[in-house]
Amino acid sequence: MVTLARGRASRTEAPAALRRDPRQTVERLLSLADVKIDGDRPWDIQVHDEAFYARVLAEGALGLGESYMDGWWDCERLDEL
Repeated sequence: MVTLARGRASRTEAPAALRRDPRQTVERLLSLADVKIDGDRPWDIQVHDEAFYARVLAEGALGLGESYMDGWWDCERLDEL
């Protein structure tokens, strides 16, 4: 059973919501920093492996960095991220 507090799902619901659409979740998070996935600006990231989204959500900043080193994504101007 999901409980709602002020129209929001409880903490136990959040992980399930993240698993349903990890790409959308990562897109929303990156949009807060004005970064688009597969956008055309120098600071937008280009994703090469769909596993990137789940890895970033599961491992956070470490997963972001390691997925970059593994070639799962890149960026024309990494210094502008």
